[in-house]
Amino acid sequence: MNGSITERQGRAMLKLDDHQQQDVLNQIAADRLNVKETEALVQSILAPAEADEPAEEQGDQPQAKTPAKKPRRRTALNADTRVAVNTIKKSLKMVQQAGMDASMREEDADGVHRIIIEIPDQQQAEVTKKAAKAQPKATKAAKD
Repeated sequence: MNGSITERQGRAMLKLDDHQQQDVLNQIAADRLNVKETEALVQSILAPAEADEPAEEQGDQPQAKTPAKKPRRRTALNADTRVAVNTIKKSLKMVQQAGMDASMREEDADGVHRIIIEIPDQQQAEVTKKAAKAQPKATKAAKD
């Protein structure tokens, strides 16, 4: 029976004890259950009271799927602007270490702290690099 079930089917079966797993495995093979059917079977074994309720008690209308829980947004623990400013500075430093010629300046005006980050476009970045390479040569020639 090696390789006859999917990883998801096997993961669903992990919730069961050894005897139940063997029963479910035999049923998967006999009835050629897909993943969804296997998960429903495992759920019915784990919660038989809910699965055995007659359709009239559950209502004739199909049950709406419960929406998946959204991942929680991480909320700031501290509203201190210094944390935000330091995070931006560290991010800019990482960009600069990666070789990009980016610069930043800060301004305090009208009750706000403004951070201006300048990243040259590709053409300007190439001109700046060429000028930086040529400058040491010009300085060396002037010394001679």
